[in-house]
Amino acid sequence: MSIFCFIYAAVLFFLLTPSVLLRLPAKGSKYVVAGVHSLVFGIVLFISHKLFRSFGLEGFTEGTTAAELPAGSIVIGDGSAAETTTAKPTTAKTTTKR
Repeated sequence: MSIFCFIYAAVLFFLLTPSVLLRLPAKGSKYVVAGVHSLVFGIVLFISHKLFRSFGLEGFTEGTTAAELPAGSIVIGDGSAAETTTAKPTTAKTTTKR
């Protein structure tokens, strides 16, 4: 997650805190109000996250893409060649007692 997205989520959380911009429902108990505001935050963050991804403001854009790696590759750390390994398939041996 980029620092921009982290700051955006923190500001959005603050703005959607009950009684900062609005209070939904106006006469609800504190748990109902908190529940409604958490749903609104989740929906707004979900929709805006998709917008960030479509504009290229968030995501992995540097280095090797997953399509360029061999099948079964596991990237550890920053993905440099020294840290990239290829997983070897394992087979489990089972024994049956008769």
